[in-house]
Amino acid sequence: MPRKPRELSPSGYYHIILRGINKQTVFASHQEKSYFLKVLQRMGKEREYEIYAYCLMNNHAHLLIKTGSKPLDVSMKRISVSYVYFFNKLHNRSGSLFENRYTSVVIKDEVQLMICARYIHNNPVKAGLVKKPQHYPWSSYSYYLGLAWESPIPLNTKTLLSFYHSDINQAIQYLQDFTQGEVYKDPAPLTDCIENILGQESVLPEKLKHLPRQRRDEIIRRILAQTGAKVKELSEILGISTAIIYNSNRSCDKK
Repeated sequence: MPRKPRELSPSGYYHIILRGINKQTVFASHQEKSYFLKVLQRMGKEREYEIYAYCLMNNHAHLLIKTGSKPLDVSMKRISVSYVYFFNKLHNRSGSLFENRYTSVVIKDEVQLMICARYIHNNPVKAGLVKKPQHYPWSSYSYYLGLAWESPIPLNTKTLLSFYHSDINQAIQYLQDFTQGEVYKDPAPLTDCIENILGQESVLPEKLKHLPRQRRDEIIRRILAQTGAKVKELSEILGISTAIIYNSNRSCDKK
């Protein structure tokens, strides 16, 4: 069955997730992360897109972007090809590095843009790498707070800050409160990623549990691989028991 075409964003805003194949580490070293940012910088300067937030983890990258002079697929292909060439040469390897189909979630309004940026900046905290998002050196958060000045890539911080307040200092404070406060519990970006995947599979969320087992398990494995969701939170969002989700991976391992 052919995959459903990607949903296009009328506003041009997308949350992009690039993952290593089988959760393979793709950004282990300072050198690798720095080079990936150089790729983003080069194409950003060519106005292919604008970047509003980013975070590089060891086995995946989050980008909050707005398309520019080129279509999203063209830009993402150029980014992937440039980095994979560097990575393969560095490690004397060949072949693919990223999942064939990156995740792209359409950002529909200002609120979703704010929530998505918060989700991206809190990724290192959620992973237990740092206690506060501003302590992680491979994300855009410190540039929003004014703790670092020269971003390694063309980074648009003004747009997001303008949603909080017209005064820059007040805007930074509100953004920090929103990002690090108790309100940080909203799983909307993850929910959007899941809905996007189900849309590509032409499956309604409420129908997933009723699919034939093999088809259901294939989709669950894809969601786990592309979103990095934990079994418990995926169970709550989909209304499917944790046992079914665990077994979907075990059935794959037995093949």
